[in-house]
Amino acid sequence: MSSHVSQLKPRTKPINEYASTYQQLRQEEEKLNDRDETRQYEQQARKFSEEINDEDDIDYEPVWTFRVLLLGLLSFIFLIITTKYYLHETSECVVSMVWVMVFVYPIGFIMGKKLPRRKIYLRPIGLEFALNPGSFNKKEYALISIIGNIGAVYGGLTSDFILNTSF
Repeated sequence: MSSHVSQLKPRTKPINEYASTYQQLRQEEEKLNDRDETRQYEQQARKFSEEINDEDDIDYEPVWTFRVLLLGLLSFIFLIITTKYYLHETSECVVSMVWVMVFVYPIGFIMGKKLPRRKIYLRPIGLEFALNPGSFNKKEYALISIIGNIGAVYGGLTSDFILNTSF
């Protein structure tokens, strides 16, 4: 048996004469796929850039205004108190940012129409601001809603020991 094994010749792999052309075709196919993918990405980018509304950034719209401070603080306090109150009641009432969004928008719109537009100068501090820098905008509305939502969450998380209140 050992003589039979020694007589066998080692096998050599057959030379594949089409390997180089196959590799070239494969590389060309990968390049075409890459081009198709980049075309798809470019088409999607064009589509999304057409859908994006950039009209909000065209004009300067102030965000941190007197209206935001006043309405945000009032909504914050209102939602803390109502959340704390309903937390101890037997009938549960969910108080959330939707309350603020419903009640604050008309108030902010009215404040945008009725507040005086003149600037107030505080010379000792070197501060200048206006109570009404313009019409009530989306940025102010969103910021007031966020501040109110923080009040709703904070009211549910705090304990009576922290606020020293019992309802």
